[in-house]
Amino acid sequence: MEVGGARPTDVTASATVTNLVGRWREALRRYPNLRAVVTVWLVFLAVFALGAALGWVANLSQLETALVLAVFALVVAFGQNVVILSGGIDLSVPFTITSVSILMTELAGSSGSQGIWAILVALAFATAIGVWNGVWVAYLKVSPLIATLGTNIILSGVVLSYTQGKPIGSAPQPLIDLMTGTVGPFSNVLFMGIIFTIVATLLLLRTTFGRRIYAIGNSPEVSYLSGIRTHAVTIAVYTLASFSYGLAGVMLSGWNRQASPLMGDPFLFPSIAAVVLGGTSILGGRGNFVGTAGGAALFTGIGTILAATTLPPSARDIVIGVVLIVAVVMIQRERVSG
Repeated sequence: MEVGGARPTDVTASATVTNLVGRWREALRRYPNLRAVVTVWLVFLAVFALGAALGWVANLSQLETALVLAVFALVVAFGQNVVILSGGIDLSVPFTITSVSILMTELAGSSGSQGIWAILVALAFATAIGVWNGVWVAYLKVSPLIATLGTNIILSGVVLSYTQGKPIGSAPQPLIDLMTGTVGPFSNVLFMGIIFTIVATLLLLRTTFGRRIYAIGNSPEVSYLSGIRTHAVTIAVYTLASFSYGLAGVMLSGWNRQASPLMGDPFLFPSIAAVVLGGTSILGGRGNFVGTAGGAALFTGIGTILAATTLPPSARDIVIGVVLIVAVVMIQRERVSG
């Protein structure tokens, strides 16, 4: 039996589509950055589909490798994300990662394989770096760019004079086992990345501290007049950021089994790129860490695919640059229109 010339199945399908569209619009209303988040993950999958079509992706193991490497990038990007959301930027990434790694491996080297305390001391050192940055920015009103760049230069001088440019120390064996182990066919690192993304997203979206970060990013003056202790939140933001860099350094040391004096260098600009690719406003106050995680995966995925080609490094850099510019244009347009 037809209703008004339409079959019941057509009416049901139309109602389902209308319901889904309504839910999508409601989700966009509640989470304005959702469109950009979806877009960056779709671009990530499209990049791998294109790589497979061109013969650059041989099997799914390359996808897993890209995701494993992306976990380290997303841990770093979280720190950059909270700083940018608050209206700042952090250039102390490279040598915070490196100095924490070297401190941990050196302490662990003197204690055999039982280096849990070495990890805790190293993370405490990372936290101290964040407090240092936060005090300069919050109380002394130094530009975040200058304050964090100065910190990075100081740390680089200390690290390079101590290591003489050579890899030193050894990661604790339990950490090595954790970072190189698997659960079934999948790397432990993948599960760490999933857990980290969930916790980080909930921290930003579901806690008072997270809401205050967004508020300060939108307007520090209004936030202060609203009763938010902006100085304390700013210091907490840089402390959390440095802690995440330190955590990435610890994880990298376990993955590589040791620390090297330049191990943090590849993470500065990718951390900023991941935040922008994820749809976060570089001016602060708007963004979502799930999008940043997608940006980290996209950036790492492009590099992983190109590494399997015969293209020279210079050509790879050109391709990465073009793809990133196009992706940013697409994603930022989605963020604005959403």
